[in-house]
Amino acid sequence: MLWPVDRRGLTLFEVMVAMAVLVVVMTMMYQAMSAGIGFSDRGRARIDELERHSAIVDLLHRQIYAAMYDADKRGTSLKVEEDQLSFVSQVPLIAAHGPVFVNYRVDSGRLYYLERRDYFNEDYWEEEPSLRDMLILMDDAGDLAFAESEDPPGGVTVSHDGESYTVYPRCMRVEEER
Repeated sequence: MLWPVDRRGLTLFEVMVAMAVLVVVMTMMYQAMSAGIGFSDRGRARIDELERHSAIVDLLHRQIYAAMYDADKRGTSLKVEEDQLSFVSQVPLIAAHGPVFVNYRVDSGRLYYLERRDYFNEDYWEEEPSLRDMLILMDDAGDLAFAESEDPPGGVTVSHDGESYTVYPRCMRVEEER
C-alpha cells in the first residue's frame, strides 16, 4: 500500500522559526567563543608579565651573585643608587667570557645596560654613562629600583613591581669565613 505524499513543503512561518532558532544558537556560540578568547588574552598578558618579571630578577641575581671580590676593599665593589647599579661581574651578558664592568640604569620605565670589558678602569666608577651608549634591555621594566642591603650589609635589594629580593655576591661567603 502506498502512502499519500504531501507535496506542500515548508511554510514561510516554519522557515522563519527555524531561522530564529539558528540565530539564537549562533549568538550563544559567538558569546561563548568571545568569552574564551577574552580569558585567553588576559591569561597570556599575565604570563607575559610574570615572564618579564622573572627575566629581570633572574638576570640581576645571576650577575650580582657573580660579583668579583675586591681584595683592597675586602669585599665587593658595588655602587648602588635607586636608579643605577654598577659592579664588576664574572658573568657577562654580551661578552663571551671573563669579568666585565656592569652598569644598570632605570630611566622613564626603561632598563638600560652597559658592559665594559676593561673592568679595572677606575674612571667607570666616577662617570655616569650616557643613555645613548647603553643598550635598552627592556622598554617596560615596570617599577624597578635598587638599594643596598641593610642586614647583613654587602648585598643589593632589587625592588620590582612591589616585590623585593636581596641578592648577595657569592664571594661574600668567602669574606665571612675568614
